[in-house]
Amino acid sequence: MNRTTLLLMFALVCAAGAAVMLRRAPEKRSPTGGDPLATVNWAGVRSLHCRRADGQEWTMLLKGGEWWLESPTVAEGRAVAANDQLRLNIFGVLHDVIPLESRPVAEISKGEWGLEPPELAVTIRDADGEVAIHFGRPDLNQELYYCTPDGKAVYKTDKLSVEELARDVVWLREPRLIDTNLEAAFFVEITPRDAPAYSLERSGLLWLIVHPDGSRRRADHTLTEQVVNGLCRMEGEPVTREDLGVELPEDPYCRITVRDGAGKQNIYDILYVDDNEQFLIAKRP
Repeated sequence: MNRTTLLLMFALVCAAGAAVMLRRAPEKRSPTGGDPLATVNWAGVRSLHCRRADGQEWTMLLKGGEWWLESPTVAEGRAVAANDQLRLNIFGVLHDVIPLESRPVAEISKGEWGLEPPELAVTIRDADGEVAIHFGRPDLNQELYYCTPDGKAVYKTDKLSVEELARDVVWLREPRLIDTNLEAAFFVEITPRDAPAYSLERSGLLWLIVHPDGSRRRADHTLTEQVVNGLCRMEGEPVTREDLGVELPEDPYCRITVRDGAGKQNIYDILYVDDNEQFLIAKRP
């Protein structure tokens, strides 16, 4: 068994079983009566911006038929694919909120309830314009008020209604390391730390192994499809270096590059492999 075959099998094992750790401004709506969440056309939402009291800020926006995440603390501020499952959860929960009570804003202290300044400031843009909603701090019963900045009434809901909004922003990013599916994948390059890089290229219905010297040979179709499918479907949970409990090397163990037929490229570095626990730690550059 040659070195290329061993590396290919290593990639298969990692991929199959590992887990890693001039535009018109929109009209602003300022409802002074009625639940502001009920004014949102949820089927037509185009963006949701959230600013939290702890300083975290992010926007989910619809561009080109896909949802993207923008945040100063994620991917150096670059727009990245959003976690669509969490987005649907956020939209679904807010859509289904039924206020536990409503009362005139003059009857409460906005400062005491965390509405001024707000614990969460959310701006939702739909096909009809924008609505800004402030969410306050939960009380001992895990209930909180929300309102529009200039609204005449406040509405109470439970903390679960905004739980996803309070997540660390890194969770809102698409969990897959590669957002290209098997059918679209055209090119895969595997660059080990201590060995020459080699690649897999699709040619019609076939896959070819391209060796470091440029020579090509036909790859095992079933094995290659398994490798590429595993690499494209790999998901992980975000962690910080403090959470890991292991020392990470300066140079990656291996770099994986996947490109589709349209030229869209995804890259991630495998930083650490634990053979005993069957997990690896990877990072997107």
